[in-house]
Amino acid sequence: MSNRFKERRNELGLTAEQAAVKIGVTLGTLYSWERGDTKPNAKALADIAVAYNISADWLIGLKK
Repeated sequence: MSNRFKERRNELGLTAEQAAVKIGVTLGTLYSWERGDTKPNAKALADIAVAYNISADWLIGLKK
């Protein structure tokens, strides 16, 4: 999931700082997700999907 998360952020041309603000989390939290150190909870996953205009299924790898 962390690869898809960072991949999509880059596709959108967002810096990590911009993405963190858009999702409503700290930069440290965003980096932790992107490194795969932690995983977003269900609400955060939904927030990411909305902010990145993708499905949560795609983000977690259930859809290609």
